[in-house]
Amino acid sequence: MRILNKITSLVAIASVATNLFAQKPQFDKDEFDFVFKKNCRVNNVYTPREDYLNLYVNYKLKVAEARNMQLDTLSSYKRECKLYQDELIAPYLVDSTAIEAYKNTVRERVAKRIHGSHILVPIATDASPKDTLAAYNRIALIRDSLLKIASNKGDHREKKRIRREDLIEEDLGFFTTLQMVAPFEEAAFNTPVGGVSEIIRTQFGYHVMRVYEEKPARQILVAHIMRQNQDSLTNIKDMHLMDSLLHCIKAGESFEELAKKYSNDGQSAAHGGLMPWLFEDTQIPGFMSAALSLKNKDDVSGIVISPFGLHIIKYIDERTSIPEAQLNHMFREILVASKVQELSSRTIAKQTAKKYKAAVNAATLNDIMDIVLSSASDGEKKSKIDALKQPIITIGEKKIMASEVEIATTISKQQTPAEFKTAIIDKALCDYYKEQLPVENAQYKYTLAEYTDGPLVYEMNIQHVWKHQANDSTVMDLLYAQNPARYAKDGKFSGRIYVCDNSKNADKIKRAIERGKTVDKDLYVELIEGDQTQGGLYDDYLWPCYKSDCIVVDGQYTEGQRFDRQLATQQLQSDLISYREREFAKRLREKYKITHNPKL
Repeated sequence: MRILNKITSLVAIASVATNLFAQKPQFDKDEFDFVFKKNCRVNNVYTPREDYLNLYVNYKLKVAEARNMQLDTLSSYKRECKLYQDELIAPYLVDSTAIEAYKNTVRERVAKRIHGSHILVPIATDASPKDTLAAYNRIALIRDSLLKIASNKGDHREKKRIRREDLIEEDLGFFTTLQMVAPFEEAAFNTPVGGVSEIIRTQFGYHVMRVYEEKPARQILVAHIMRQNQDSLTNIKDMHLMDSLLHCIKAGESFEELAKKYSNDGQSAAHGGLMPWLFEDTQIPGFMSAALSLKNKDDVSGIVISPFGLHIIKYIDERTSIPEAQLNHMFREILVASKVQELSSRTIAKQTAKKYKAAVNAATLNDIMDIVLSSASDGEKKSKIDALKQPIITIGEKKIMASEVEIATTISKQQTPAEFKTAIIDKALCDYYKEQLPVENAQYKYTLAEYTDGPLVYEMNIQHVWKHQANDSTVMDLLYAQNPARYAKDGKFSGRIYVCDNSKNADKIKRAIERGKTVDKDLYVELIEGDQTQGGLYDDYLWPCYKSDCIVVDGQYTEGQRFDRQLATQQLQSDLISYREREFAKRLREKYKITHNPKL
């Protein structure tokens, strides 16, 4: 733990007289305040601050002893701490602002339909870095041609160049958010109508796209009765059936009931023929044109033929926005852990770069790119990257070297070279953010200390507190003899219990009671009044095994019926643990010289 000055240090522990190399830990007042506030009340029973300080010091002495025994160097301990740290840090790596911004982006995009086309330069799954770079250079030339075509400069010449590349510009029709792979969608919605996108990298290769049109995302809700295509004979029979059903509907029979009985589209038939919401440009030949021709609620079509069979369609509703409840359901599905991490990492990296004035070394990133795109083996690439002498990022005097950052030795199938470099920068900045978190965030720092100290204290307790000892029965007999009122039932108390944060205030209350004066409210934290029965919340205040100097009891006791030794065994076993805790603490306090800061 860091060494603090006398003003901020709560308790200082001097070195062990017999061991010059033992740890010299110091206890941080802010840390004590944090854990005290968090843990001072258990089951609605308050532990006085002075008593908690003694418990806290004993706890930290166990940690010091464990570290001086080098228990913190064991690989099992390090693995456990790593798991704790990963679990604890996870919420700090989620940027809620970035998540909400993404949700707002989806809300905006889902109300739009984009019409575009694209050209793809495919890349084989096992493509070499050389082939990948060649594909990138090829799509870059095509993009230049499309930009000239879009600006009406050299249309004919540029179209010839694209044809010479033997590539086809594919019309994608209309689409909206979450219908394309993420990099493609991002480019589509960030490209203005009439414009040409940046180069897009997906698992299929490199793309460039043109955006022709944008319109509101109109959706329709319809129900249908359907007879699926099987063979020509069945079609004739189904045509007669559908004609009969149409007459029944016109005569006033329930469309929903007829759908449940006769439609063989099982998914919609169970819901009276109701289909999911459909975008108006959904490609179902025959079906969509008939559905869109219905204008009024409850309008019913004639018999409609589609590639899937025969339909009778009923118009229900239309909309140009998706309800919030449905959007929230969508978010739960799409905001998986990987997406949350991706969104958060980008934001955290940007904020870290700005806060600490990080300087990126472009030359080192270019060197890394050259190594990654080379034909060397993964092992050779890793060695070369680790050997780079210049930092990736400089933050003040801190130089983040390539060897300190986890860098992939191949470019992902969904990354452009620029995105690959950005990923390296983000990783380095996020790692730095994690390093600074204990400095910047006291709650994280102190909670992490609890997580990492806990296993050491647990091991100390196993060795010195919980382990069975030969004199257990003798100690319990002694406790039973010295505390007759504790091991009883039906004891009663009537009066007041003053709970103070320190023994000085408790002494002042005792003197005020002795003199018959009114007790100042500022002297106690809690006042418990009335009748109490043994076995309730306040037994450790009223019938303690070890009395607290911070508790003042003013009232009358009625003794209970004492348990015999056998019946008191369970309570005695618990008190035995407390006895051992105190004895172990005494030994540690003798070994480590405790000094309290008088100014606090």
